[in-house]
Amino acid sequence: MERSQQDTLNRKEFKTTRTRWGFGRRCKGVSFIAALALPSRGLVVSTFKGIVYSVFKCRHQGALIMFDSRYRQLLDLAHCHAEAFGALPSLYKLKAKEVLYREGARILERHHSDDGYCGVIALATAAEIAVGRARALLAKYADRKHRKGTPQIAHFTLLLRMGYTLEEYPVKSKTLKTIQKELANVEGSFYISTSGHISCMHNGTMNDWANNDIRPCKKRVLFVVKVTPTDKVVRY
Repeated sequence: MERSQQDTLNRKEFKTTRTRWGFGRRCKGVSFIAALALPSRGLVVSTFKGIVYSVFKCRHQGALIMFDSRYRQLLDLAHCHAEAFGALPSLYKLKAKEVLYREGARILERHHSDDGYCGVIALATAAEIAVGRARALLAKYADRKHRKGTPQIAHFTLLLRMGYTLEEYPVKSKTLKTIQKELANVEGSFYISTSGHISCMHNGTMNDWANNDIRPCKKRVLFVVKVTPTDKVVRY
């Protein structure tokens, strides 16, 4: 009887703690706060896949607020992993190439029989590389599976290892449809995160199926990251 009462108290305490941190009843996996306490060195990609999924699967109202401090912690965690794993080998020089969404989608579907490639096109757009190279980099260094999506922390870590800098970019827009108007005249590359999807705007153009000229979308924007190359990015 005492053990049963203790279990009940423990469950109530856990529920209160989870609510205090903003996580709802349907939040699954390792909590984001607990994940930050894990040691960064030696942590493989498959581990922090669960971390990101535990955050983005939360459906409780108020669990994810735009530009919440946890987004900064997400970027900080990506910096820790990028520092632990180190820069990519020097042989991975990047050939500059501009890829349009329709062209990239056609290549991935016809030549690679791929699907769920929004992250591939986002990386190709931000890094200005071919979609085939982006696909290979994500498969090798971000543990992307064929016809599957990629956790966003893996994207961030890979971009940092490639020599890019990442920083939060505050916006007023709340949907993919309206943010395209806000960033229409802004130069640079921006990762735009929505539920289960990642988009990239480059020099004012949305290079994604959610482009207003292709298929306007009202998915809610969760956060925006500006991607900027440094002198460590090797081109040829």
